[in-house]
Amino acid sequence: MTEGHRYFLARLAQVSDDELSAPSALPGWTGRHILSHVGHNARAVGRLAHWAATGEPTPMYSGPDARAAEIALGARWDPARLRSFVVVEQDALAAAFEKLDVEHWATEVVTAQGRHVTAAALPWLRTREVWIHAADLHGAADFSDFPPPLLDELIADVLRWRRAVREEALQVRACPVDLGGCPRRSRRRSGKAEEESDTAVVSATTTMPASRPRRLGNPVGVWASWAPPKIHGTGPKPTDRDITPPSDVQAPPVWIEGRTADLARWLTGRGAANIQTSDQSALPTLGPWL
Repeated sequence: MTEGHRYFLARLAQVSDDELSAPSALPGWTGRHILSHVGHNARAVGRLAHWAATGEPTPMYSGPDARAAEIALGARWDPARLRSFVVVEQDALAAAFEKLDVEHWATEVVTAQGRHVTAAALPWLRTREVWIHAADLHGAADFSDFPPPLLDELIADVLRWRRAVREEALQVRACPVDLGGCPRRSRRRSGKAEEESDTAVVSATTTMPASRPRRLGNPVGVWASWAPPKIHGTGPKPTDRDITPPSDVQAPPVWIEGRTADLARWLTGRGAANIQTSDQSALPTLGPWL
């Protein structure tokens, strides 16, 4: 989380005040909307930290329209106030996290999407916000800057969410499609030459931890979009590390291929550059993420 915040501030320093008032990479948002959101998100996650620390239910937002209202309010502030706001709210959140003990981290809270998670998930929720929204600022950053472990976890996280919430059954594998696609090698079997991909394929019945990415091979990675069964209607929890997908789940016949940065960008709804399907068919249309 701290590294992501530093990255966000470094990229923000490259954006002028005039550019903050211009349209961002997010439809309908200027750079000031992004700063307002990033600052208010820290405050909202801090409410969940307070919930974990005190046992007093304090949701991220007071109502269904509160998030949008906060963002719109902050977007009217001047750039200097917004830049300071991001720093102040991040510092307050970090201080709140410092006060949590082992019992607090294990306390269940409810996210803005209604998902029940332990407080241990809160740093990740904040981490993905600052990294991703840095890439939404005016020409300042890109997913290719993100650390590989972060991209791995982000891809797995978004796939879990899309499978559980939107029922979008996707299978993606990482390979440089702009350099010729997933590498293949030939082999012989029963006297006949066959092609075999260097990408290890995860079948529909493969047993794998449902809430972590499966990296197979280097630099090629494979992820499946399975998620554990919903628990009390709330979706998967971060502690569901060892739940495996049911064996009767049918895998989609087509793989989505691309570099990890490009896959993460596409899955989060930020463009389909250097993304392709394994059979060259059209990419599926994704619903909004979060």
